[in-house]
Amino acid sequence: MTKAMTEQEFFQDGGKLKMNRRNFLIALGLCTISGKMVYESIKQSGEVDADQVQANIEQMIYNEYPKYLHMSYSTAKYVDMMRTHEKRGMGIVVDDKYVTCAHIVDCSRRYMNTPYGTMQVVEKMKDEKTMLYGMELKILYQDNDDDVAVLQIPKEVEIKHRFNIDDICFDEPKFGEEVYIVGNPALMGVNVRKDYVSDTDGLTVKNIPSNPNRFGFGKALLGGDSGTFTVNKQGKVIGINSSCLGGLVGYAVKMKAYEKWLR
Repeated sequence: MTKAMTEQEFFQDGGKLKMNRRNFLIALGLCTISGKMVYESIKQSGEVDADQVQANIEQMIYNEYPKYLHMSYSTAKYVDMMRTHEKRGMGIVVDDKYVTCAHIVDCSRRYMNTPYGTMQVVEKMKDEKTMLYGMELKILYQDNDDDVAVLQIPKEVEIKHRFNIDDICFDEPKFGEEVYIVGNPALMGVNVRKDYVSDTDGLTVKNIPSNPNRFGFGKALLGGDSGTFTVNKQGKVIGINSSCLGGLVGYAVKMKAYEKWLR
């Protein structure tokens, strides 16, 4: 009869198990038992596979987050003319606030293509208002330099798909960080683009100083993407998409520029 090795004999032999049939079956049984114990331990502790968690977040970004885009409708009358200016644009809802870009709700500013490049024209307007689902919103804060706008939503407006403050990341985006752009180019439908942060300290063009409230990414933004949003790998909103440089590089407003009005 073959005698099983003791633990002391095993280590005295340099840790080399003499693999006869009995020792093989014992080892196999121990592996099976230990594997089951580890599985049960993970199951009981509630630990989840990190890859699966990330896959679930990504599915939520692609399938659920497009529903969190809301289109507003702004109108204003020119003071010196009988014409009315109208514009539509996107934004998100955070608790009871509508969060978007200033140029989405500001009818007084428009851009014209001239032989000298794109120029901004500021008109005198009156009776400006922004509507969301048929209800007028109240402007709480608007900064045209930072392209930030926060509006109060009336209690009567029922909005199912809204973020809460815990869904927002006010931290600085990190260079090279993986992000997802939840856009709506040309207002023709939602388009989700995966990308990486390529600029963390804002846009600098000619004599225009950099804006620390902006960050950039590699993919371009198109008309209609303004007011849409960008999220990080954790599914947290990190910016409101705002502008594009040369039709090549997109820029978003960091959520810290909105923080004071959302907390």
